[in-house]
Amino acid sequence: MVCTSPLFLENSFSHVPLVNCGKMKQTLFAFMFICFLSRTIAFVHIAVAGGILIVGGLISQCRVKETCIENCIPQNFTSLKLAFDRKVFGQHIAVEVVYNAVAAHVQNQNPEKALVLSFHGWTGCGKNHISTIIADNLYKWGMDSKYTHQIIATHDFPHKDRVAEYKDKIRQLIIQKVKLCAKTLFIFDEVDKVPAGLMDTLRPFLEHHRHVDGVDYRKCIFIFLSNTGAKLINEFVFKHWQNGKERENITIKDMDLIINHGAFNLQGGLWHSDLITNNLIDFFVPFLPLEKSHIKQCIVADLKQKGKRLSQEIIRKIADEMHYSNSAFSTTGCKRVSTRVDLHAT
Repeated sequence: MVCTSPLFLENSFSHVPLVNCGKMKQTLFAFMFICFLSRTIAFVHIAVAGGILIVGGLISQCRVKETCIENCIPQNFTSLKLAFDRKVFGQHIAVEVVYNAVAAHVQNQNPEKALVLSFHGWTGCGKNHISTIIADNLYKWGMDSKYTHQIIATHDFPHKDRVAEYKDKIRQLIIQKVKLCAKTLFIFDEVDKVPAGLMDTLRPFLEHHRHVDGVDYRKCIFIFLSNTGAKLINEFVFKHWQNGKERENITIKDMDLIINHGAFNLQGGLWHSDLITNNLIDFFVPFLPLEKSHIKQCIVADLKQKGKRLSQEIIRKIADEMHYSNSAFSTTGCKRVSTRVDLHAT
């Protein structure tokens, strides 16, 4: 028997004698229910199969071409936290502040403004390293994603007498890229070397505007990397160390005024900047100077990454070759670790 329209079936039994009407009606409605159920199950199967094909198509699309959809921008916070815990050493403040700020911003479907983080600290302390980890865990293709953009001051803005030209360049870059994808990451490296006043160009994109000329910038993330304030940070940490206090007891509150003051008053890209006076930078993130124990952790991580044999002799030898100020803090951080590992490890 083939299922057909319930209305047709009911009408086709209208000539049945009344004596048989009850039984026939029961049979009819039972049959109608079975037909309805079978059609519903079939529809579900089709929907599920269609969904699988659509999702599979999107995943396949992401493998060959990155697009601004959820599958291509996975935003893996579990992986981000693990990467911070396993790959970043001696930066308890940076890890906590950056993870919480990024996770909260990205998971907010309607943020009030773009997230702006300003990283401050000496060379080799992990500013670029953490920026790369963020990109790798927010975008499927990491730093190679077309929604991740790194601007390097000495490369992109080398001439101080061309500020007007550079302002237009930055403005056009941000507008064009955010039009392509609202969830865009901008990393400005060497901000301390940016010509004075240039960073103020970013102000309209960082304020609490729903739209600027029809474009919404509130889901973007801006990260500034700078050496500005590094000396003040190092002096504070050194005094803290001299007083026999635990490094992990230093808080973001302890460092906030120090960095804010240094970034605003010291010569550099944020010197007397509108971004600071208008409170558009959400977090000034301090990167503390690294001690020898942290350098050893970096050496171990590099050895593991390269599949080299872990040798306490090699670890100690490389760590001892590094230069330290006040016999406590590395002057280059972990920046030269990788080349030393290549030189000594087998």
